Amino acid sequence: MQTVYFPTACFVNAKGKYYTFTVSNEVAEKRPDGRDKSTILYEYSFMTYDGIGASLKIGWDDFKPMYRGKPKEDAPKLDISKIRRWSFMIRSFSDFQHGDFILKISSLGVYRLGNGKEEEEEKNKSIELATPAESMGRCCTLQ
Repeated sequence: MQTVYFPTACFVNAKGKYYTFTVSNEVAEKRPDGRDKSTILYEYSFMTYDGIGASLKIGWDDFKPMYRGKPKEDAPKLDISKIRRWSFMIRSFSDFQHGDFILKISSLGVYRLGNGKEEEEEKNKSIELATPAESMGRCCTLQ
């Protein structure tokens, strides 16, 4: 079985907000004003909780294709061998969330599935909440 690696991120401090982690198979061209042109992004949204660290493990199938914040049903499948860009962002959701925010990232990395069993895959796709000190120690190694 081929080894497949999945993204993982650890946060040591956050305000209780919804964030989105995006990846893309292309680097956007520039508009005349210097900003990026819109492209298809593959997004995974998650919630943080005030003052609680988290270890986030994401399955590639959990990333949804979006174009300008809307689902893009006819988008090509995310090609994980050609990821060219990634980012974290926060949206207002039509003023649902506003004001100051903080997202301190202690690490970004990858994890791999153990023996390929479906139970292991489901376990590895979960979000584990922990105290900030615990989060920092669990993030940077392959499992």
